[in-house]
Amino acid sequence: MQERIMRALNQITKLQPFKIALIYLVFAALWIAFTDQILHAFIADSDLLTEAQTYKGWVFVITTSLGLYYLIKAYQKQLRYSEEDLRTLTQDSESKNELLNKLFAKIPVFITIYDPDLEKIRVNREFEKATGWSSRDTEEVDLLEACFPNQEQRREAVEFAQNPGIGWKEFEMTTKSGEKLDTSWTTIRLSDETSVGIGIDMTETKATEIKLRESRELLRKTFDSLQEAVFVVDPKDRTIVDCNQAVEKVFGYEPDEVIGRNTKFLHLDENRFRNFHDITIDQLKENGVVNTEFKMRKKNGDIFISDHTVTYTYDREGEVDHVVSVVRDITEKKQTEEKIIQSVIEGEDRERRRVSRELHDGLAQYLTAASMNLEAVKQEAARLSEKRSEQLRNGVNLIRQSISEARTIAHNLMPRVIEEQGLVRAVESMIDHYSDISPVSFSFNHTIEEGLLSKQDQLNLYRIIQESVNNAIKFAECSKISIQIYRETDSLSVTIEDNGKGADFFDEEHEKGYGLKSIQSRTKAMGGTVKYDSIPQKGTSIHLEIPLNQNISGSTDEQSKAEYTDRG
Repeated sequence: MQERIMRALNQITKLQPFKIALIYLVFAALWIAFTDQILHAFIADSDLLTEAQTYKGWVFVITTSLGLYYLIKAYQKQLRYSEEDLRTLTQDSESKNELLNKLFAKIPVFITIYDPDLEKIRVNREFEKATGWSSRDTEEVDLLEACFPNQEQRREAVEFAQNPGIGWKEFEMTTKSGEKLDTSWTTIRLSDETSVGIGIDMTETKATEIKLRESRELLRKTFDSLQEAVFVVDPKDRTIVDCNQAVEKVFGYEPDEVIGRNTKFLHLDENRFRNFHDITIDQLKENGVVNTEFKMRKKNGDIFISDHTVTYTYDREGEVDHVVSVVRDITEKKQTEEKIIQSVIEGEDRERRRVSRELHDGLAQYLTAASMNLEAVKQEAARLSEKRSEQLRNGVNLIRQSISEARTIAHNLMPRVIEEQGLVRAVESMIDHYSDISPVSFSFNHTIEEGLLSKQDQLNLYRIIQESVNNAIKFAECSKISIQIYRETDSLSVTIEDNGKGADFFDEEHEKGYGLKSIQSRTKAMGGTVKYDSIPQKGTSIHLEIPLNQNISGSTDEQSKAEYTDRG
């Protein structure tokens, strides 16, 4: 602004009276010198020369008059333009000064204006409101000494004020009332060597930072005190960005050993990692949270059954920020559940065995004895009337049917063939029985050897196959049933398929069914999984994976065990 004003003043001095007079004198001197020489060179007659001199004077007067007229006119025009520029600049300057004064008074930051020697200091209203010190106070007290009673702090403040442009620095100031005020300052220097200090009251910010830091510390303590392993994962590349201390307890890894690594190394292999990824992605998109059971690997190679709760976290824009996965080791819980289920099933089977024995050894024997007695009486039936003879024959037939029914019930309750000849012969016997009473054709293939399963596991598998075949014959309206039992590396694969009308095994009616629950319970008791696949009018497939080694945690040879999922 000052430069523009000076430029306008310089414009005014371009044509001033001194310059006009100087121009006149130079022109007159040149006129006299050159015109006299020209006249003497061309005119020899003195009278004629005098007359020419007279005319030359009139030409000079007229020429200089016109020149002075145009110079003065240009000078006046120049004055007018310069005055207009000066007026405009003055108005702009006043308007900007008014704006600066308003900003200086109302801007919600501290502003101090001072000379390089810090002798005159002016402060704005915000500074006065926060510290109590006004511009008038600066005329009576040493503001630096008042705000910084400590000599070392004052020296740092003076050094900072005299070296503008070095960024922001925090200072603890003393207010007029003696209170302490946390502030942050920066300094800029103007072209006239005036310096401007800009400060911010950091008291609330500091308090907020302390609360935030305390909250973060509390959150971290809570995070690390959890007994479950918690992973914070980048959803883009499945990289672990943070975890808690429980990771060491659950997986055996120090937090530093897992942060920055892809979660794949915690899974048994690439296929299971991709399977887990697909399950979680689909359910997260649909429900926003996933809860599932999966097998994972510890640092020492042990495999354990884990319960996962996976959810998203979101940023301020509502976009997915991270994936949080909470992992619990439920191996012992699962084994306990399996033992409880196994105990219940064994108890049921013991009771079945007892009832079967009572039917076979008790009721069936009495019925057999009754039948023998009636057969003996039957020999003298000729003495009876026709009506009585017919009643005797019917009674004998009913007793024979009762004996057969008692034996069938006893066999169904506890097939002796399993204990005597094993699972394969028991399944073949069951197929023979169903082939006699139904038009369904059966196929049975297996690669199972004797001694592979305990008697209880054989009984469990027999009951599962029996229940599946019963359902297929009663409800599926099928014509073919296929049973397959194959030995895998460390597991047993069992599949029962039919070509019937299909059924939704997860609808409400089937969920209530005792048969389906029995299949699930017996499979779970063996530590296995069961999957159902049913297509309308195409048939149903029931597939079981039974691990051959029940000791999951602590064994490294169980990678091919069936996965634990909620579907089982």
